Order: sequence, then structure tokens, then C-alpha cells
Amino acid sequence: MAANKEAVAIILDVGPHMNQGPPNGPTDLEEAKTCAELMIQRRIFSDSKDEVAVVICGSQRTNNSLSSDDEYQHIDVLCGLQPVSFDMLDKLSDVKATQHVCDFVDAIVVALDVIVDKTKNLKCGSRRVVLLSNLGGTFNDSQQNIIADGMKNSDLSLTIVCPFDVQNIGDDAAKLSRSQKKAAEYIGKILEAVSGDSYTFSQAMPALMSYEKKRTRPTPWNANLEIGPDISIPISSYIKVVEVKTKPWKQFVAKRTEVPVRCDAVYYRNDEKETEVEKDSTVLAYRYGSTLVPFTDESRAAMDGNKGGSGRGLQVLGFTDEAN
Repeated sequence: MAANKEAVAIILDVGPHMNQGPPNGPTDLEEAKTCAELMIQRRIFSDSKDEVAVVICGSQRTNNSLSSDDEYQHIDVLCGLQPVSFDMLDKLSDVKATQHVCDFVDAIVVALDVIVDKTKNLKCGSRRVVLLSNLGGTFNDSQQNIIADGMKNSDLSLTIVCPFDVQNIGDDAAKLSRSQKKAAEYIGKILEAVSGDSYTFSQAMPALMSYEKKRTRPTPWNANLEIGPDISIPISSYIKVVEVKTKPWKQFVAKRTEVPVRCDAVYYRNDEKETEVEKDSTVLAYRYGSTLVPFTDESRAAMDGNKGGSGRGLQVLGFTDEAN
């Protein structure tokens, strides 16, 4: 994993309490799923190298490395830490609410284990656990200091996305159950200890809907600007605007070892008969406005000769009046 990439474990609560919601509005589970899907989509479309894990809290099945006969039950590691993909989105779309109430604190511990186990020998920019829940389930409040210390020692951060502001309940207090208030106080102390952050669904979704462009590091083209035979100025050139192109179709073709993908190039004249032309009969050309300017082997040899064999660079061939 690259040093500037992020490892993220998304915890999605699907317990029966997540079926709550305003009249004629989406349930808490629907909003939580939308946030999780947007987090993954955002990384797919920006061609991000971040790795993401998805942990289901309150799942029908139990699938995690910490489970025993009576501990860490109904927690499913739906996707281990891996690069984001459309397969991950497909799995997430099939997730439904269940009748199993799960301790979200246990789910946080499982998510921490998933990230630490996969990244312990790797360098990554940051590691983060994101909990999507209305905090309406049961929880064990005896592990608060252990979790906070473990996250700080492992350099992990925590983000909570909830229907209400966990760190500032305010006017929402009247709508919350006693259990939710207690959970908000509990999780708020962990956030404070690890310098984590919290958002409401209404705050998170607009931010996640704006997709990022692919992050690239600008690479200079280093060469010389030559003016006549005696003046050579070192320059570094950068591309200011780059067209974002879709990936070539060859990267998406179905893998069939018995029939490998083969690319054939055929050249035709731009005329009514579309006469086929051999490659040896073609000449490289560059477009200058609407005009195609041929660049033959003789032209290349002449330029290389004038540059003394340097092979690359910019050359001032002459000057002309502005009116031209």
C-alpha cells in the first residue's frame, strides 16, 4: 500500500433499530447504505488506490476472526480490506435490515482488527474506521479506554455518521431514547480521545456526492530551449490541462486464456472507397489547427543533426512578424 493512501473500514449497522425514519422519508438504514455506497463510488470514479473493508453490524451470519461461542456474534466482514470495486457495491446493495441486535462496540473492535492485521507491515497515509449507525442498539461500555488507547497506539482515527450530531445533541435530545443518549456520550468520549469527527447523514451525503478527480503527481518534461547554435536554456515544462480519458477497452475484456486479446491496426484512405493503405506508406503528422503537418524521417534527422544529437528539446527555428 502506498504511503499516501488510506485504509478505511466501513461499519454498517443493520439491526432492527435502523428501520427508524421520518414519516414518508428514508429509514436510517437507507441513508446509511447511501453514505457507504457514495464513499465507495467516490473512490472508484477517482481511480483511488485506497483500500476499503465493509463490516456489517447485526448481520444474519457471523463471519469474523474474533468470534467465539458467545462473543462478537452477528458481525460479518462482508469485504476484507481491498481496493474498491463494483463487486463491493453489488455486495453492499444486497444488505438488508435484520432482527439481530449487535453491539456496535464489538463491531468497532472487529473493524480495528481487520485494518491492523492487514496493514501492520505496510506503509499507508492514514487508517480510519467509519461507523454508520443511529446508535439505537445495545452496547458494552466497559471497553472505552481500551478502544481509545488501542486506536491512538495504532494511529487510527474514528468517524461517526449518524442521524444526529453525536458531539452536540442539542435539539435532537427530545427525539432520542435513553440508550441513544448514553451511546452518544460514550462514543463522544472516544472521538475526543482519538481526535475523531462526527457528521449527520444530511451533512455527509452532499459532500460525498461531489466526486473527486483522479489524483496525479505532475511530472515535468526536462529539456533545453535552443536558440541558434550557441544558446541553450534548460527548461521544465508541465501540462496545464489534461483530458481525462476512459480506460481502454482491453482492460475490461473478459479473461479467456484460450483466446487471448489481439490488437490489429488497419489503415484506410479518407475517401469514398476507403482504400486500405500499408503502414509503410504512411507518414507521421501533427495537427496544427486544422492543418496536418507531415513529420518525415528526413525531417527528424535534420532536426537531430541541428541539435547536435541531443534527441529532445525545443528549438527556435526563426522569427516572424506579428501580422503573420
